[in-house]
Amino acid sequence: MWPWEHLAVGYILYSGYSRVRYGDSPDGTAAVVAVVASQLPDLIDKPLAWGLSVLPGGRTLGHSLVFAVPVLLVFWALARRADRPDLASAASIPYLAHLVGDVVYPALLPGESATLGFLLWPFTGGSGSSGVGFLDHLTELLANFGTYATSAAGVAYLVFDVVLVGGFVFLWLLDGLPGVAWLFPGHAPGRNRSWR
Repeated sequence: MWPWEHLAVGYILYSGYSRVRYGDSPDGTAAVVAVVASQLPDLIDKPLAWGLSVLPGGRTLGHSLVFAVPVLLVFWALARRADRPDLASAASIPYLAHLVGDVVYPALLPGESATLGFLLWPFTGGSGSSGVGFLDHLTELLANFGTYATSAAGVAYLVFDVVLVGGFVFLWLLDGLPGVAWLFPGHAPGRNRSWR
């Protein structure tokens, strides 16, 4: 999945959970945690595999449940200690949604199938290439996607992508733009619920 898709899915799932569990949309801190958690597996694996060649692939350490479960348990303990259980959920739901998305996403593309091996790395093989160079790999991905986007299936995919990202933006606006004041404290307009 692309970063904006991980962000959209992670935020939509966490916002829905927050509304059901806590009766309200996420606050700014929880929203920022959810956004970062939705990207965390790639923020760990891609630089270490594509840039530094430390990992054997772009879906290994950060995408492995062997790594994710202990990290999320530590995060749950820290959030509990801080009396912020919502932050544990804000980290866990998008992080795990990222992993599920990376299992399901390949199955949606022509000639690809769902893979599960990276979920138990290093006991099973990871996936994705390593050592190609970050910009070279990104250029290759974008070129392949550009070719795919011109096909009928690619156009349908792009429509779905626009709906997904549009749904995220709509929900984020509906939630009151949580995280904006957290990221830009000097630009928040007073105590208005929006920008919280």
